[in-house]
Amino acid sequence: MFSSRPKDKFAYNFGVSVFHIAAPRESFLFDQNNRINRRYAANGSCDISAGYDDHWTISPTILFMMQGQAVQYNYGVGVNYQTNNDNLGIFGGGFARMNSGGAFDAAILNLGVDVYNTRIGLSYDINVSGLSGASESQGAVEVSVVYIFKKSRDQSINYPMYCPKF
Repeated sequence: MFSSRPKDKFAYNFGVSVFHIAAPRESFLFDQNNRINRRYAANGSCDISAGYDDHWTISPTILFMMQGQAVQYNYGVGVNYQTNNDNLGIFGGGFARMNSGGAFDAAILNLGVDVYNTRIGLSYDINVSGLSGASESQGAVEVSVVYIFKKSRDQSINYPMYCPKF
């Protein structure tokens, strides 16, 4: 992953990853020739500070994943609000998931709070494709908790560090 903040009001990041590099064997039916395909992922986003007081950040994001013949794209926009208290912020966003054929598969909504070094989020995945029958159009709720370890740095080094929030 690469991240940068070339300007005070703009930052960006992008990254690539590969999963199952060794293509391990797996099988529910004892077929030793069945291997898990490698999964490739690429992601990118940027943070744009907005508002007269820079308390707002707009974050367009994109994620691409491919495993075997399956392809998935997620894209959307997140919004962050940093309160006057540096230890408290809120965030939310709306995202779309596209499937291998390029068809709209799901809408994803999220909402959460940043408290000190912890980000607590709630996401709701609304399936709108042909799979909505299997989920009975109920969608899925996900809860996330992220803790960011803050490393103290040498006082002789004085530069801002950009750490993207996911």
